[in-house]
Amino acid sequence: MKKVILTTVAILIGLASFGQNKELNKSYIFKTYEEYQQNKPSLTLDYKKGDKIKFAFPAGLQTRLKIKTDNSVTIYKPGDIWGYEKQGVLYRQFADYKQKELGWEFKYYFRVIQKKEIVIYAVRHTEAGSYRGARNYTSYYYSMDLNSEIKKINEKNLQSDFKDKPELMNILNEYQSR
Repeated sequence: MKKVILTTVAILIGLASFGQNKELNKSYIFKTYEEYQQNKPSLTLDYKKGDKIKFAFPAGLQTRLKIKTDNSVTIYKPGDIWGYEKQGVLYRQFADYKQKELGWEFKYYFRVIQKKEIVIYAVRHTEAGSYRGARNYTSYYYSMDLNSEIKKINEKNLQSDFKDKPELMNILNEYQSR
């Protein structure tokens, strides 16, 4: 029995790596929403060639993207691009994001986790206070489409935007309780 399980696992691992999408080795920079819609990125990065995409200092704020290619480094400041796709995951920047509990406003990249009837985003935060022992948590947001205002999933926003659409309110309520 043990042999059968090990053989099955080995086959599944082989199939998973064989069927892997080679586009997961790439990232794309979209300067505008139109570029994203038309699937015509301003820049394509290839990880097999050593290209990298990460956040520039201060990394925790996730506001400036640092792109490294063969012989160049480019830093995209807040507002320079609409968003990016990194190894199959889409991130969208939104200019009017306000973190009221911290008393600041900045441009931030929101990770798209659902693009169906409504767009749902997740953002990782580190609680304010000491760096050591600070707790990480995820907040959830939504927008009507990929180019409209992003709002936090909370009771007030759900009541104002979806009181006549209980099916969408039910979908978003799942994220409110997380």
